[in-house]
Amino acid sequence: GFLIASNAADGPILPAPFYSSPGIYVEGNFTWTRLSFGAGARAGRAADVFFEYTSVMTVYPGDVLTLRLPGFNASSFATVRVAGWAIALSREANSTTLLVSVSATQTHTAMRATVIAIPRSATVALPRVGVQANQSDLTVAARCVAGSVREAPIMSTAPLGSLLSLAVTFPPPDG
Repeated sequence: GFLIASNAADGPILPAPFYSSPGIYVEGNFTWTRLSFGAGARAGRAADVFFEYTSVMTVYPGDVLTLRLPGFNASSFATVRVAGWAIALSREANSTTLLVSVSATQTHTAMRATVIAIPRSATVALPRVGVQANQSDLTVAARCVAGSVREAPIMSTAPLGSLLSLAVTFPPPDG
């Protein structure tokens, strides 16, 4: 194990073992991520959006999680504050991808399931064509002092359907 010692002017500290640490990693990791939507959510409309995660690293104030959501939209780009988080929306340059930057305003402990609730008032609109279950182009990344996480697909995504057109066809009559 690791030992700590000091030769401080107020008195030396002899080598002693670490019993715990806050968990600082070269690279962080999410053990679970999920994107889901509130009751009554419909394709093409603003909805409550929930991002759930469990991480090996503690998320400290000022750390930022970034959701990259192709096909999603927003009608307002104001920062929204919810319990423990500040949520800022932006558009990826030259694309139809919504970026959701979620900055921690309080400490969120490692290895605990955490839910970030983005309210409908934040104006996040779901894709007009719906969302596929576990859609791999919906991603999350994290810039954290205790260990950052490279962009990776969100592990679980709730499906949300959309019927874009309906047609009934009949074969031509014989004859």
